[in-house]
Amino acid sequence: MRTMDPEVLDEALNFYFSIESSRGDREAMKNTNVEKGVIFHDEDSLVEELRGMDLQFIDKRRKGGCLWVVGGAELDSVMNKFAGRGIRFIFIPNGGRATKKKPGWFTKWRE
Repeated sequence: MRTMDPEVLDEALNFYFSIESSRGDREAMKNTNVEKGVIFHDEDSLVEELRGMDLQFIDKRRKGGCLWVVGGAELDSVMNKFAGRGIRFIFIPNGGRATKKKPGWFTKWRE
């Protein structure tokens, strides 16, 4: 298995998020978080849902980072459900600094 230097991964993620954030408010307004009867009033609602699922997570969004959910392919169906509601998690097999190199899923989603 090929591994990626953490600094290179951070640069790639920062580049990706700079492109995403440059789309502006118009694009953000298109993405609604009210689907399939679930309404997130704030980002703590997402955290509460993850706690309710008994998933291990690390939330660094308030410091400009990501919300990480620790786990691998076994979380695929859970992450697909979130994606169906507009919350996109990206899987990183080698995780990141927050997960201490354990496999994890990250998002920068904010309401």
